[in-house]
Amino acid sequence: MPQLERLFSLAGADTAEVAALAVSIGPGSFTGLRIGLTTAKTLAYAWGKTIVGVPTLEALAYGCPCADGWVAALLDAQKGRVYRAIYRWQAGRLCEVSPVEIAPATAVVAELAALPAPVMVVGESVREHRALIDATNGRVVAAPEAALMPRAAAVALLGYEKWRQGSAVRPEELNPFYVRRAEAEELWERRLREQA
Repeated sequence: MPQLERLFSLAGADTAEVAALAVSIGPGSFTGLRIGLTTAKTLAYAWGKTIVGVPTLEALAYGCPCADGWVAALLDAQKGRVYRAIYRWQAGRLCEVSPVEIAPATAVVAELAALPAPVMVVGESVREHRALIDATNGRVVAAPEAALMPRAAAVALLGYEKWRQGSAVRPEELNPFYVRRAEAEELWERRLREQA
């Protein structure tokens, strides 16, 4: 919160000038998503603003523009799996080709290598699965290091586009996009079944 106050001060801006807030909604770390969303929703509620949810993988792909090219965003989903979504830049716009799914990293890289054009991959999982990516002989290419991680600017710009398209909601209507349940929830349910 002190950093936000400093940011407004440096910009000479006031919260009255804010039209809406944009926040990354996931998938990602359960704790990180809860903290980020709670903060953004609280600010939107306190300031009387609407809020726009931006999918994390879309923001990752948006930060890596490729002229009419394919971009796949990958994030760690644990146990050798990744969250993956596939996008394509067409006429300067990012278009979703395949929505977020969880799959083994080996299957995802093979899927990407089978696409009809080289695919640029972004996201933290690129580092972990570099050997798989390199083994595709250029069919799948790692984005430059500077483009691997999500950027606040990408979330803001996508949020602005979505806001202009009417996608803003009241703070209490926005929910995280988890894709899967937390491992703690799965363990708890397994324990309950075993005790029954």
